[in-house]
Amino acid sequence: TTLPGKPTRPHLRAGSSFSASFPTQQQPLCSQILLHRTMATFLRRHSRQFVVALSISAFVAAPPLVGAFAAPSRIVGPRTNRMMMFSGGGGEGSDENDQKPDDSTATKLGTYNPLRLAVLKLGLTELRWTSPLNYEKRGGEYNCANCGTKLFDAKGKYDSGSGWPSFFRTAEGKVALFREWDGRVECRCGTCGGHLGHVFPDGPRRKDVVDDGDILQSIPESDLRVGDPSSGNSRLPRYCMNGAALKFEQKE
Repeated sequence: TTLPGKPTRPHLRAGSSFSASFPTQQQPLCSQILLHRTMATFLRRHSRQFVVALSISAFVAAPPLVGAFAAPSRIVGPRTNRMMMFSGGGGEGSDENDQKPDDSTATKLGTYNPLRLAVLKLGLTELRWTSPLNYEKRGGEYNCANCGTKLFDAKGKYDSGSGWPSFFRTAEGKVALFREWDGRVECRCGTCGGHLGHVFPDGPRRKDVVDDGDILQSIPESDLRVGDPSSGNSRLPRYCMNGAALKFEQKE
């Protein structure tokens, strides 16, 4: 017998299933918890494959647009305004199918490389010490891997020890800066809006830079200003870039 108003406790009997011991209204909740745990385990084990597959599917399903990204030359809106489309191009480090940045081939620029797409389009960060550009010592230019805009050159490159290609200045002020929600300063290509990396105020000291002319005096006005320009102990900015977002072109 049971007391009035006191519900009976379900018991698990021999030969009965676990779900049968629960009230009917609790079964959907248990199914949702099991589904969420299964999805979390899958994403934790296959996160990299999932991101690459997502970037490829977004690229294949998107309709073709005119121009790389089809974005304005100066970015003033949020990131969603520029994430449009990539077209053309070859793999990272390969210039076989990449076109020169001129008016006649402007619509053919871009990349099919999944890593470049994940960095430029989704804003992902490549693994440190994995980019060949981190070890590049030759003279030349570092252009946007999507639109071919000249962003950095060898004169502004230095070894920061961070594991990513680093620069203390831009080449022609074509790098746009945006403050993120966590306080970091994001760097984007000023032409197509592709994500490049971030800039920090912990670059080399001015007196440690080998100035072969006017390297420090010709820093573009749009670069991040840190420290006192008149002091040799003041720091320069550190543009910490993803190598997958850049394409190196050797110059004599």
